[in-house]
Amino acid sequence: MNSFNYHQTTKIIFGKGRVSELGQFAAGYGNKVLLVTTASDDENVKRQYDRVIRILEDSGLKVKHFDGVVTNPTVDCIAEGSEIARDFGAEIIVGLGGGSGMDAAKAISVEATHEGSCWDYLFFKEPQPDKDKLLPVIAVTTTSGTGSHLTQVAVVTNSATRDKSALYNNILYPEVAIIDPELMTTVPGFVTACTGFDVFCHAFESILNPGGGAYIDLLAWEAIKIVLNTLPDLLENLTSIELREKMAWADTLAGLCIANAGVTLPHGMGMAIGGMYPNVAHGEALAIVYPACVRFTKESALDEFSKLATIFNNDYSKLTNSEAAEAAVGEIDDFLERINLNKSLSDVSMPENEIALLAKQCMVLPDYKANPRVATEDEMLRLVKESY
Repeated sequence: MNSFNYHQTTKIIFGKGRVSELGQFAAGYGNKVLLVTTASDDENVKRQYDRVIRILEDSGLKVKHFDGVVTNPTVDCIAEGSEIARDFGAEIIVGLGGGSGMDAAKAISVEATHEGSCWDYLFFKEPQPDKDKLLPVIAVTTTSGTGSHLTQVAVVTNSATRDKSALYNNILYPEVAIIDPELMTTVPGFVTACTGFDVFCHAFESILNPGGGAYIDLLAWEAIKIVLNTLPDLLENLTSIELREKMAWADTLAGLCIANAGVTLPHGMGMAIGGMYPNVAHGEALAIVYPACVRFTKESALDEFSKLATIFNNDYSKLTNSEAAEAAVGEIDDFLERINLNKSLSDVSMPENEIALLAKQCMVLPDYKANPRVATEDEMLRLVKESY
């Protein structure tokens, strides 16, 4: 067995109705709470926000609601939230929502307590944030999911440079993660599909990433099985609490995986797409590049792809590894069609004359280097063209 490392500091609170305990957890860190969310005109979402505020206030806490987070959070909205946190004297931040709300909460924790912008503290820059200065973060996820409630990552977009990058540091793990499937029953179909496919990607890429290991494999394969057997049914029955619970568990498993192993080529490309074209949802971007990426990768990871094939259909176990790996590629195509995410870059209005520019941006983040087969500049250009 290969050696491996595993690190997790977040207290996990999982189960139906557990959001009702938010106030007691928050009260353990301070009296003034900044609630961080996206803005929404959806009445269901507004009621959810009001409910969370009541839970916090019923515990005797003072609450300030910042709802200025945008999809693919920008440095500008993080700056706005950080100023509000400082003026309010926030002692704790609650990030409520999908990846955007939770990532923004982590980034605000940094910028509100440090000099400069959150962009000054990206994973490759020095100095890194000081743990003793940070505001504690509680993450309450409402999707399944981005895994952000269990990671040390805060993804941020710089609109001026059309660049999407991340703060990454083990001190950025949320103190508490609340995963309540009851919060997820009003998530619309498109968001359910995008975030659900993201769970699959987190799990499978953690298996492919050389930073994984026996424990990661245990969690990741279980998450994959759940997604493949649950997501299509959930899209036909969005209010099913049982199916939402299963996907929430898969998201939790996959979040633990990416926090310790990391992702690979598709995520690096997906991040670049999100940075250049913020209208494209993260899971949607992954779905766009996955067909090209898995065809590029499969010969360099035959064992992993052949095992994936048998999860789709155990009859593939009778095939050679190469044959089963090829079957897995076709099954991924079919799965994307079943969840209505079989798309291309041209479908999301990417200008064709920016193909070369996007290919260059896909090689900025180091994720592609963790892929079993590492793309050259020419190969990355071909991958983008195939995805177009």
